Amino acid sequence: MEMHAARTIAGGTLARFSLAFMLGLPSLGKCLAAGDGAAAHTVLWDTRCVAEGGAVDFGGKKNWEQVSPGTTAHAFPGDVVVENERIVVIFCRRSAGPVVCPQPVPPDGKDCARLVAVAPGGEPAASLSQLEIRKNDKNEVAIEVTCRTAGGKEICTAYSLARGRVFLEAKPLRNAERIRVEGATRFAVIPDFFGADMVFDPRAYTQPKLSIPPENFVLDLLEGENTIVMCVWPAGNQEAQLALAGAGEERRIEATEITFDSKSIYVALLHAPGIWHERRLQEPYADQDIALGWQRPFQAKWRANFCARRRSDSWDFQDGRSETWMYLYQQIVWPCWFDGASGCVRLSKRFIGVKGPMESVLVYPSDRKKDTPLATFTPVDIVRETLGVGPCEYVLDREGLQGRSANTGRKNFGRGVCDTTTPIEYLFIGGIEARESALVGNLVDDILADITAIHARVLEFRRFGQELGQQCAALRRDAAPATPLLDAAEKSAREIEALYQEKLPTIKDPAHAAQVGQRIKELASRSDPENLGECKTLTRELREVAGTQHRMTGDYRVMVKRLRQEAGIQEAEDPTTARTAESIRKLGAQVLRKKYGVEAD
Repeated sequence: MEMHAARTIAGGTLARFSLAFMLGLPSLGKCLAAGDGAAAHTVLWDTRCVAEGGAVDFGGKKNWEQVSPGTTAHAFPGDVVVENERIVVIFCRRSAGPVVCPQPVPPDGKDCARLVAVAPGGEPAASLSQLEIRKNDKNEVAIEVTCRTAGGKEICTAYSLARGRVFLEAKPLRNAERIRVEGATRFAVIPDFFGADMVFDPRAYTQPKLSIPPENFVLDLLEGENTIVMCVWPAGNQEAQLALAGAGEERRIEATEITFDSKSIYVALLHAPGIWHERRLQEPYADQDIALGWQRPFQAKWRANFCARRRSDSWDFQDGRSETWMYLYQQIVWPCWFDGASGCVRLSKRFIGVKGPMESVLVYPSDRKKDTPLATFTPVDIVRETLGVGPCEYVLDREGLQGRSANTGRKNFGRGVCDTTTPIEYLFIGGIEARESALVGNLVDDILADITAIHARVLEFRRFGQELGQQCAALRRDAAPATPLLDAAEKSAREIEALYQEKLPTIKDPAHAAQVGQRIKELASRSDPENLGECKTLTRELREVAGTQHRMTGDYRVMVKRLRQEAGIQEAEDPTTARTAESIRKLGAQVLRKKYGVEAD
């Protein structure tokens, strides 16, 4: 790989990516952005010359030839450009692979990515030797590319770009083991809509490569905060890695490498000014409203990751500052919101007490909203467009994202147990409990429905802990590696059971709560001045039972999210732990599905 504007730093040299670095093109942005406008359909160009040393002159396309739609038998004397109204793909023969750029192409080229095919054994392509048209019409252009490695091996792949799409499909044809997606990547993110995203900050790792969990997609956040390169692949046996380079604050992700497994890989370019943003947190930041100094470029569901090197905690932005009450944090300001279009965050001391201190905030778009512009793509859109609706729903498990209500079909008053015991007590204070005994009974049944539902959820987490312990024991018997990860998982299993046993004297079981509720109903069957004192004792007991269980589900959720994230991190650092890590992550995902709102984040 050529070097351009390399910066010498402690411990090595880090290549500073630019389009000129990738292709040797001094002014590609000028040639494609000035005067011609974006194509309203797919267009195939022959530049009619092969640049010596990669220094191609694209001056206004004046010497280019457009290959007419329908033409497939065309011999290219020069380099090749394919464009639609969203992105541009450049096949330069002196480059190791096609470069994908946003439309119009930025003059500095920082918002571009290069795709390099890699042969079995790990030798990457060095140059493009042959370019053939497989398809060419206004809706789609497909180019078959034969590359040569430095050692002379041939690699054959096909790339296709369709009208209106922001992604390029790469398909292996011959001798192509994997694709290497190169770009100036500051962070890599694997969204986890059930728990905490995995945010890979290369400064936190010393390994030259990280093996990322096979979650079917990864987001590469390019320097400049204007572009996200998203790699997507269908379910299979693909392996994905991040290649790291540099040292200290200049350490970066050089490339994302994904094995083909005989299937297509899709590379999308999501581009908008400020499409992602990082803000460092400086003390004192606890209980402070912090303006991020960033505005969302479009309406969408935006996600904030509060990061501390190898860990992160993920929240979705709300429209407007609001306070909320959660058993885990009690009364807090929602951690991230928009003031108009400006992003703001606030971390309470209680949040920090549960999650630990944080170093930065990382923001990116995750999904559409009703008012997201039709022409704007989000990561969820890309998964749907590339894999199809059915596989998309399977990969994202959208059904599992739907929350559960503890009292579906019952709620007569208020939202929670505390809100429901209060009117019961008011009826007794007013001495009208006998007159309103039917209402008292309905309110008691609301409380019992809540307690029963949350108790069942507590037992789901307890069963997870038991299954986790059994799984770890089986993996140890099979001599699976990853002893530190198994130790951490077994510790979590013990903590889940210990918390259950600690709180059991308070929560008891739903049958006991039902007895307490029945006694309240009996008190309401007759008027008696002595009813009030006993009623308050009984409602207090129900609040303690419900509140303890709600808090337990929040604590359990934090435990599982942390373990699932740690399993992914250890898999990234040590690929031999993959079997253990994936078993733990899969089991964790199952119990995190369909949460109750009281489980907090």
